[in-house]
Amino acid sequence: MDSDDRPTLSPGFDVEQFARESDEKIRRANAVAAPAEAPRVESDDRLSDEDLEEVYRARIGDEGQRVVCVRTPEELLHVARGSVEGFVLSRVDGRRSVGALLGACELPRLDALSALCELLDAGIVELRGPNVG
Repeated sequence: MDSDDRPTLSPGFDVEQFARESDEKIRRANAVAAPAEAPRVESDDRLSDEDLEEVYRARIGDEGQRVVCVRTPEELLHVARGSVEGFVLSRVDGRRSVGALLGACELPRLDALSALCELLDAGIVELRGPNVG
């Protein structure tokens, strides 16, 4: 008997029912895992770079505050972040002030401010009082 001539065994369960249940489980998991989309606002009014910088500066406050990473290296491996955020994070040493960090990054100020705010919002870094001495 050739290997192609062997009879195919039927599974001991309803394949169609199994497929329907699997599809339903996937739909439910995706519905729970997918974040709700923010409503889209159709507008030609965009914030200028100056306005965006003001928003970020208001979020940060005093640029004399130190930027401190509050996550362990192991935790950081599992945190999704963009390349700019990763670059800014690589300059955080716990001693640099916000102003010094922005300068050390040598990125356009708006990009560095945006990345720093993303790191703050994600709970990866915190702002603390300035270094004394």
